[in-house]
Amino acid sequence: MKDYSSYLQEHEFVIFLFHGVITKNKSAVRNYTRKHLDREEFEKVITDLRTKGNPVYMDEIVSAHQEKSSLPPHSFAISFDDGFANNFHIAAPILKKYEIPAIFYLTSGFIENNEGSWTDLIEYAVERTESVQFRHEYLKTISQVKSVVEKISFLDRVREVVKKNASIDPYQFAREIWIQNGIDNFKPDDELDQKMTHEEVGQLASDPLFTVGGHSHSHRVMSFLSPQDLQSEVSASIQYLKGWTGQEVDHYSYPEGLAHCYSKEVITCLKEHGIKCSPSAIEGSNNIETDLFHLKRIFVV
Repeated sequence: MKDYSSYLQEHEFVIFLFHGVITKNKSAVRNYTRKHLDREEFEKVITDLRTKGNPVYMDEIVSAHQEKSSLPPHSFAISFDDGFANNFHIAAPILKKYEIPAIFYLTSGFIENNEGSWTDLIEYAVERTESVQFRHEYLKTISQVKSVVEKISFLDRVREVVKKNASIDPYQFAREIWIQNGIDNFKPDDELDQKMTHEEVGQLASDPLFTVGGHSHSHRVMSFLSPQDLQSEVSASIQYLKGWTGQEVDHYSYPEGLAHCYSKEVITCLKEHGIKCSPSAIEGSNNIETDLFHLKRIFVV
């Protein structure tokens, strides 16, 4: 595993991006992107960063930018996207143990309905299907995808196609894979799929170490949405979070987070809803002058 403390810099700050922490990876196909780290790996990363760097809150980053003041050398922030229950049950206690603040960007629809993202649904179907077959206008006809290597290659291609095409509804795409491969029910894994409850979100938000932010309502690419759908997506996510936490929502992060996944229109919409800061998932470090709506992050895998 990488030494993520090597990303720390004296005059810049780094935001590390996590999704989940599990006790032990048990899947050959699901979690092939290492979106969920093993508990021991996560704690190793955290202890290394704690030893060599200075943890800061996202609010401190916002204040430093607005006031043109400096942060401590080797500053870093910890962030989680999506809202997996393992954030609350496994990651948060480790962060508290080392007194490291973190922000949790939550997809409100996932939590409200305890649902998975389109990528999780597709990975689930592919892992459960002995020989994957799929026909779609944006992909060559796929057949006899059996080995782990073949399934991962298929999933990489699906990710690439769906994330780049505004005309594809990602959840309809996932449903088509399910239908064409005879998958008709979802049996969620306690660690890979379970989302936080409303009560757990409230408990996180009430802890002085932790901050809760938005990450859309349905995890669709925000730049692909119509102006009306964009407003609905942002408004719904913020209203749900306010209801669960009793707090204002100042922070957000873009679903998928690549350069084409957000736009001037998306940023304007977020600002109109009172958002002060929204990092991307573009890889890199930042300085105090970096625009708060174009902050980069390092994905820990």
